[in-house]
Amino acid sequence: NFLNRDKTLDRVGDTGLKWRSLTTGNFSGFDLWVDEPQAGSLSLKTPLIECDVSLGDIGMEDQVFDQSGVLPRYLKLFRLPPENSHRTIKFTQALDLKEKGDNGIYIRLTQEDGTCAWTSPIYIYR
Repeated sequence: NFLNRDKTLDRVGDTGLKWRSLTTGNFSGFDLWVDEPQAGSLSLKTPLIECDVSLGDIGMEDQVFDQSGVLPRYLKLFRLPPENSHRTIKFTQALDLKEKGDNGIYIRLTQEDGTCAWTSPIYIYR
């Protein structure tokens, strides 16, 4: 998810990665494959966040390292399943609608690779 040619993800030696990233409200990320996914650790050092995490402790649920202030700024770690069998979604959501006029509703879906998909507005008029 490095779409800007000036912001790259590069290998440093046999065990390191170095990256530069800039977003304008979206997020960026990368998938990392390791030979032994339950062994070893991951050490991250950024201007905002420094952490050491055992690879065995990274699960399917997000581990969030939050340094938000005025703007949301955080790093998330999570494990992807070996194969994602989910291809559809169905949900129910209660909405607070205005008593009169247009109610523009948007649906956002975050895909496995972090890419966001948005619907056009769905209008409910009262």
